[in-house]
Amino acid sequence: MGRSRWREGLKAFLRRQPVCVLLPLSVLMCFGRMRTYGESPETDLSTYWLVARELLHGKRLYAEVWDIKPPAIYWTYAAAQLAFSRPELCRYALWCAASLVTLGCVYALTRYLSRSRLAGLTAALLWAVVAQDCWLQANQPNTEVFINASLVGALLLLVRRDSRRSPLFNAFVAGLLAGWATLYKTVVLAVAPFWTFGILMAKRYADLGRAKAHKAAFWFWVGLLAAWGMTIAVFKSQGTLDALRITLLDWGMWYSGNPLENLVVGLHPFRLFPESAKHISPAALLALLGIRGLYRLRQNSAFSWMVLWAISCYMIYALPGRFYPHYYQVFLPLFCVMAGFSWWGVRQRHGGAPERRRGKQIVSGLVALQIVIQVPFYFRSEEYWSVAKYGPDFLEERNVGKQVSMLLHPHETLYVWGTNTGIIEASQRRPASGVFFAIPLLWGPMTAPLTQQVLRDFQEAPPELVVMNVQDIPAPATHPVVRWFAENCVRHRILETSSAKFKLFCRINGELQRRLELQLQGR
Repeated sequence: MGRSRWREGLKAFLRRQPVCVLLPLSVLMCFGRMRTYGESPETDLSTYWLVARELLHGKRLYAEVWDIKPPAIYWTYAAAQLAFSRPELCRYALWCAASLVTLGCVYALTRYLSRSRLAGLTAALLWAVVAQDCWLQANQPNTEVFINASLVGALLLLVRRDSRRSPLFNAFVAGLLAGWATLYKTVVLAVAPFWTFGILMAKRYADLGRAKAHKAAFWFWVGLLAAWGMTIAVFKSQGTLDALRITLLDWGMWYSGNPLENLVVGLHPFRLFPESAKHISPAALLALLGIRGLYRLRQNSAFSWMVLWAISCYMIYALPGRFYPHYYQVFLPLFCVMAGFSWWGVRQRHGGAPERRRGKQIVSGLVALQIVIQVPFYFRSEEYWSVAKYGPDFLEERNVGKQVSMLLHPHETLYVWGTNTGIIEASQRRPASGVFFAIPLLWGPMTAPLTQQVLRDFQEAPPELVVMNVQDIPAPATHPVVRWFAENCVRHRILETSSAKFKLFCRINGELQRRLELQLQGR
């Protein structure tokens, strides 16, 4: 009697508005993210923050401040900085906003395709659990977080019937979202042909007639190209369109290498499911059961879209050729949506109540196992998360940055020779140059122009302090920037750090050197 009453209560709960399901999960996600609020940022995150800050100071992207990503990630961080001055709060707000959008889209997409609130709840619950996976570095707002939100929203618009809006309008908005996703990573452009095929073949558009399906595909591409058209217009108005082209095409091709070779390498089993994904194994197993469930339901259209989505995720993951753990995050929404169909994947066609109950226990057990695997991480410190994901490097950068902040006055600048932008963020000082990394000064197709840019920046406003990474990045004496260091900077016996990796140099006859001399004299 008690079990029957519990089931009726659950069904009544699921029949209510989605807010009854999504609101508690949203609160839990935001509360769980608070645990790593002050985690030391890795290089990508601190770079986004610094580039966005320089943009708000009037610098032009790719011409006066440079990084290798497309512009959307820097615009996103710049928009957040207008509301939140602290980098930790900025990252927290961005992660919560994007992840909650994905939560709603995952729930709505699964519920619509399956016609089941239980399936939607399962997908949403799994997303709430795995969205912050430690080993996939998913608790921080890197580009994949925003790509997921954009692409799941676009897919929802493409597959959902909405009597209030024209399917052509939905296709256009979906194209805009997909175009926006490509502005986070250009490899997302590989999604467009597959989704165009899905529009042309999907039952929803076939019911409208072949002409309507072609029009929907056309408007999808109009939306996608409109996103790029507006971006090109922005850079053309700033006179930096050529810098955008060189960075995204020349540097991007050099960085990624041969795309076909990358796609082949990505098919290795340890690439398809790397060790960093081991803690989402229950979600992956549920997704495999979901494939069987889709087949059982005869959901041909939904099955086709899931296949196209899976291929798209693989393209985004493999094309860069680097296979960093956070790249794998693009599979997480797919796994969650597919897991919603696992309830049908475990049903026996010819079986009684015991067999049906056993199938439900399998799904419930895997969901519970996924929760059990993830929950212990929320009782760990933010230092544990940082060291577990990256080692002690970024904690070390934060300590050096805090030391730098005590050495420099607020108006004084520094330059870091290396890839350690976390030092600049932690110092709360502005960089002396808009080129933050030594790697493009040493290798790649843009070494000469970027080197000249650094030297021009030094001529206009030389740094008071130079931090050199003497372990990870070479500093050839013949390089023009290194020669500038040798001619204009000097070691001082007070400038010592607790890290053997970094050495500090002050500018000769600079304000910092004068203060250090006075301190040495006891004044």
